[in-house]
Amino acid sequence: MTTRSLLTILLFYGLCGAGSAFAQSIAQNQSLPLNEEEIQKAFLRAYYSGGSGFTSDLVFGQEYYAYHSRSNSKPILFDDDLYTSSIIFDGKYYDNIKLQYDAYTDEVVYIDLNLFLNFTSYQISLNKDKIEMFSLYRLGDTLNFYRIDEGGSNLEPRFYEVPYQGITRLAIKYYCTAHIEKTIEQFKIRKAFFLDTGDGFYRFRGKRQFIKLFGAGADEIRSIIDENDIRFSLKDPSSIVTILKKYDQLLLESNIAGG
Repeated sequence: MTTRSLLTILLFYGLCGAGSAFAQSIAQNQSLPLNEEEIQKAFLRAYYSGGSGFTSDLVFGQEYYAYHSRSNSKPILFDDDLYTSSIIFDGKYYDNIKLQYDAYTDEVVYIDLNLFLNFTSYQISLNKDKIEMFSLYRLGDTLNFYRIDEGGSNLEPRFYEVPYQGITRLAIKYYCTAHIEKTIEQFKIRKAFFLDTGDGFYRFRGKRQFIKLFGAGADEIRSIIDENDIRFSLKDPSSIVTILKKYDQLLLESNIAGG
């Protein structure tokens, strides 16, 4: 497609209202040495920003390429419609929006179901530095994600689900393994669990490693599990959260008693 043809299409959409601001900008700066790709990217951002109900700050990111469109097993945490989501982006809270989390590329993708381009909903990978947190609500469960990038941390900088943060903290990393099946890449989402008892996050793979991370407090953890008949399970993070809450309560009570 020639630049003239592309500009004609862009100006047509601009006259329709969605990209009028961008069309005026092009008209005023026709002498700028932009190639077709740069023009198209600029138009997509202007079209998206104008067509969505959010400020341009929320749409600060890059167009998301759905590289997994032919895959049966996808790297998207939830790829159905059984959930809703919210986000705190650049200090502002947005609720009841459509977000997806790509566990393979560690991207938070915003989808506007009312905005279509080339017969598909437009998707944009939001700027990670502006995301304070985002939440996914599914079947009565709430998953809260934070980007953890702490100096001296044992965690790689990325988004983690944080089911609990008190005196102790629990973080869950969602990541993908990939393999080729009949020339098409397939993905499997896995979980890795990390615990911070006060000296940084460390990974644990089972009950024994979990208890060992408490050091001198290991006996208290065993007592909490036994006395409350808690069934420790990585498949049920709420059981781990229950243990941590009771342990933190003991620490608070002992600190109060000790003055």
